[in-house]
Amino acid sequence: MFYSRIGESFIDARFAQDRRFVVGTMRRENGTVLVVQDFEPDAQGNLKPPSAVFAGENVWFDVSSQGWVVATIHFFQFVDPDNIPEEFIVDNRPKAPFKHGLILFNPAEADSLRLVFATEDREQIPGTPVFSPDGSRVAIPVGKMGEDDQWTPSDLAVFGTVSNPPVVTRLVRDATVRDVSWMPDGANVLFVKEIEGRGTIQMINLDSGNVSPLTQAAGDFGFPIASPQVARP
Repeated sequence: MFYSRIGESFIDARFAQDRRFVVGTMRRENGTVLVVQDFEPDAQGNLKPPSAVFAGENVWFDVSSQGWVVATIHFFQFVDPDNIPEEFIVDNRPKAPFKHGLILFNPAEADSLRLVFATEDREQIPGTPVFSPDGSRVAIPVGKMGEDDQWTPSDLAVFGTVSNPPVVTRLVRDATVRDVSWMPDGANVLFVKEIEGRGTIQMINLDSGNVSPLTQAAGDFGFPIASPQVARP
């Protein structure tokens, strides 16, 4: 019953902080909402209702090994359009705090929410974020929004989660980059780069910036995931 007030159905969901929380995205009319459920009972021993954190036409997120949440919002929407906070009403009309953005927060800390990046235009828009194995960094494709409101990746970036504000570093520029994942050592990032319409798997070392192509033969590859046997830090 609680969830039906927020959205229609779940798209994705993950545990956080030793299963105290579930973080997920739900479909709703004309958009997506980011939801957090705290399973720690309230003072009366009752289950707390889920919280709708952010909403947009599209929302993608990841959860770190420490339980932090990073999320991308495309085309910001108010969680409850009928109850918009007064600070977002300008000249009797709602004004969104940003159009496209990237947020970082700890669901156990009420004041931890940070807006890492926000933009109003169609350039430099973040895509699906991915935490490093130790949660200290986030890798993310960055792209452009076309006139048809379809997002196309063009760069690969990384930022640290400890510094405030986080410092964003561009690693790969002017390339169609997608399907980002981390090597277990936390020092290298796998990604797919499209060349002549085909997906090629590449790896970049964050210290040196060197890019190594991992697929030499003809083919169309996607969604690289490192073997768990690769040494961890």
